[in-house]
Amino acid sequence: MPEVSIVLPSFNSEKFIEKTLMSIINQTFLAWELIVIDDCSSDGTVEVVERYIAGDSRIKLIENDVNQGAAVTRNKGIAESKGRYVAFIDSDDEWDRLKLQTQLGCMKEKEIAFCYTKYSIHAAETFEILIDVPASLTRSDLYMFIGTIAT
Repeated sequence: MPEVSIVLPSFNSEKFIEKTLMSIINQTFLAWELIVIDDCSSDGTVEVVERYIAGDSRIKLIENDVNQGAAVTRNKGIAESKGRYVAFIDSDDEWDRLKLQTQLGCMKEKEIAFCYTKYSIHAAETFEILIDVPASLTRSDLYMFIGTIAT
């Protein structure tokens, strides 16, 4: 059984999902499953994911029958999760190789059930912007944050 379920919603992501998949496959922490939920892509997204499934049994693909949007699609991935922890990644994101190992280590050491990290934005490989995050959130801050990513 995987320790971490990674939920990856996708929609017309053919141009960049391969980098996302490689950043997950190259994690130093290996006890994960990846649940890709495709939201009715009309490009070659599904074919790219299927190529990776052929080489890695930890990857699973779910295809929505009708386009349902990111929030419903993420929730479908959560419902299919078998891991103790759930991690989210978007189809145009890439993770550092140590992301899961570092984050899980912190969560276990501090005995916490939820954490988040800072991130950086790379634009056309010409610059990088580091987005820092507060050291802590209140429950209402968290609900406001979740509301912004679910819409």
